[in-house]
Amino acid sequence: MVALVHTVSLAVLSLTSVAALQSSSKPKLRVNVERKVDNLQAKMAEMEEEIETLTDQVSNLASPTSKIHSTDSLCTVSSPDGLFGATLGYGGSYHAGWSGEEDKARSIDVTWKKDGKTIRIECADSETNTSGMVEKSAKEIERAFSKIIPFADVLNKIKQGFKSDMSESKCRELVAEVPGYGSINKFLDDNIAEVLKLIAEQEGEVKTL
Repeated sequence: MVALVHTVSLAVLSLTSVAALQSSSKPKLRVNVERKVDNLQAKMAEMEEEIETLTDQVSNLASPTSKIHSTDSLCTVSSPDGLFGATLGYGGSYHAGWSGEEDKARSIDVTWKKDGKTIRIECADSETNTSGMVEKSAKEIERAFSKIIPFADVLNKIKQGFKSDMSESKCRELVAEVPGYGSINKFLDDNIAEVLKLIAEQEGEVKTL
């Protein structure tokens, strides 16, 4: 990606030089070239933001403060940014959970039962002292909560991760592909209130902690 940004930078410099050489003789061409330069500079700014975001995510996962724990039925990665865990349960059940590292009372948990045919969502928000839970068919849950969690995709990744013996490297790969990777606290900030609202709309249980 860095090489790509460097290439775009050279292109911007080249177009700028062309604009300077032709500015006196061809005003219309100069305007067109300047417009292209502006577009390239805007794209460069977007690319730089994307690179910064990816760099932060990689740094969080590769940070010495990140802790990875894996067994045949468990994969967890914790860091100052938060904690994600996936587990393989009995009878074809799977679980995925997001929580704050310092405040584990802020969490979103998903459990797939009967090999994914039923989904249970639990959510707790220590800031509003509220928790909620709903359990319905996978189709109903996916329809209501799909904007927050791509259930089928996450379940498939967890299944693949536990197909053979889970390892630290496989656990790392699994975590890197789930929603909220690299920014779990932000994922919770952005979604806890909406999850609790949707649980209530789906006639689930919402109560004070």
